[in-house]
Amino acid sequence: MDKRSNWILGPTQKHHHFRWQETEKGYEYRTVVLAKGSDIQLLNHFEFHSELSNKFQFAMNLKDYCEKKGLNPHEFVPTSFPIDQQKITYNNQRQMIVSFLSFYRANCPDPTDFDKQINKLGYKPTIYTDKTHELYPTLFGQENLWIFKPSNMNQGRGIHMIKNISEVFDLINKYQAGYKEILTEVKRNENNEIIKKLVYHNTLHTETFVVQKYIERPLLIKERKFDIRCYVLLTMNLQLFFFKQLQIQIQREGQLRLATEKFNTKQINNFIHLTNNAVQFNHLEYGKEEEGNQFTYDQASKYFQIDFRKQVIEKIKSCALCVFSSVRHKINKFKRKYCFEVFGLDFILDEQFKPWLIEVNTNPSLEVTSKQLDMLFPRLIDDSFRLTLDVLFQNQVEKSYFPYTGYSDQENLWDFIGPLQV
Repeated sequence: MDKRSNWILGPTQKHHHFRWQETEKGYEYRTVVLAKGSDIQLLNHFEFHSELSNKFQFAMNLKDYCEKKGLNPHEFVPTSFPIDQQKITYNNQRQMIVSFLSFYRANCPDPTDFDKQINKLGYKPTIYTDKTHELYPTLFGQENLWIFKPSNMNQGRGIHMIKNISEVFDLINKYQAGYKEILTEVKRNENNEIIKKLVYHNTLHTETFVVQKYIERPLLIKERKFDIRCYVLLTMNLQLFFFKQLQIQIQREGQLRLATEKFNTKQINNFIHLTNNAVQFNHLEYGKEEEGNQFTYDQASKYFQIDFRKQVIEKIKSCALCVFSSVRHKINKFKRKYCFEVFGLDFILDEQFKPWLIEVNTNPSLEVTSKQLDMLFPRLIDDSFRLTLDVLFQNQVEKSYFPYTGYSDQENLWDFIGPLQV
């Protein structure tokens, strides 16, 4: 905003034309739709972004959308089962657990042991022939690993690797009663050396979860797992005839985030399986092989000897459009005119180069941990302002003041994907 001379930073109690916050705390969305002329206020969150960023709601929305459109959810996400313990007596939620148990049984290495455990819990899974193993073999390996996700956490918090069906129900009970979390955070100096280690104790409560099949055969870099963090901008098109049309753009550049330890499905270790930077940053060897444990898209192209943008990112764009279309009528259901939001989408590539969407994040971290991110984040935000803030308030900004190697300052690095589909 410092590069836009017609803007000044105002005190929090005064009226704002534009508010940017990490969270939406204090936002009065109802005033946005009523604002006119000089009272216009632009906000950097959608009122119901949780329809995507909450893991349970995202899983339910995508499931419902795919059923209505006759789409296969396995084209987008690994096999997932959203569970709401508050509604467990409802037929649809009871059936969701039975579906999960039936799927688990069809693909577990020892159904006899599974039956003994489930009988103790009072469930009777149906016996059926499942073709997921045949159609999507990269989801499966020797360990039958699953991921347990509380619905409202981020940065790897609350994620548990599951090897035994009883662990699922143990974790559900713990989170209902109050899960005791021990959170470690380190501080590093300019030489990437750990200079301080902090430990926090929290109690986490939730009634909603997602149990998702772990991708046991992911693509690897230097024998290590990685994910792709890409950025999506959802805007309201402020042209006159598109006032209520949701539009979606994707940032041309992103990052591959690498685990620190070598991949091994026989070991349950967050430094092997969770590629979130917030998790890996705590490892003693973080940043030793690559600055910030990161690859660029160009480095990925060179490593895999493919056109990474054409063969991978284009598939991700199609997935993003479908996923965001699943909440077209929910994310801005009261038709607030002056909202936009930058989301972080995390994908895993399997060994067949198929991208799987793992989650959608509101308020993606903009912490700079490498020279690449020091270029990427200022340009990402500045270019998002050029598509939203500058259009709404008719600012003449012809170029970015934040150069990014390989692109001109006149280019906007957000690629238009298309309007959300009905």
